[in-house]
Amino acid sequence: MSEKPNRTHAKRIVVGLVVLVVLAATVRTFLVPKDLGNHGSLFYKFYRKGAIDDELARMPRHLTNASCESCHTWEYELQVNSKHRSLSCEFCHGPWADHVNSEGKVIGYLPNPKGGEAIRALCLRCHNRAIHARPKNPEVIKTVFYPDHLKKQNVKETHSCDQCHLVHAPLKYIKQADEFFAGLEKEKEGARE
Repeated sequence: MSEKPNRTHAKRIVVGLVVLVVLAATVRTFLVPKDLGNHGSLFYKFYRKGAIDDELARMPRHLTNASCESCHTWEYELQVNSKHRSLSCEFCHGPWADHVNSEGKVIGYLPNPKGGEAIRALCLRCHNRAIHARPKNPEVIKTVFYPDHLKKQNVKETHSCDQCHLVHAPLKYIKQADEFFAGLEKEKEGARE
């Protein structure tokens, strides 16, 4: 007597797979956006076309220095004609969107933008000789040992960088002062002769 082979396990597996495929297709229709993968070539079609419009409608968080020029013309002109011309405004002031969205109340991420300690911390991020912002090419960014620099200039150690340097054009007033004192020296020498 031969018995019929029991194939119910195979039927269960096939039914289970069919149920999984139908369930996956149903879930996919609800979860995957309709505009995903319907355009472009074979290799570049797996993105949602509406994502491009979503990104275009989004308010940008970071912008270029030129975007700051419309409101801050004086600072912009100083900065683009100074040693700091390659710095982004956002490097010191933080993201453009934070400033604009707060209607100018957020100036940067300094605890007190006019406070000496905050200004020193900001300037010394690049100009501190101990850090070396450009270690392989130290001539690119002038660095100082902060307390020694103040002693050399005969000013108090409590002075902040912006008391001598214009932050957006750091050498502007220094050069003017050097020219002024050089002119005084020439006048003194002319009076002695």
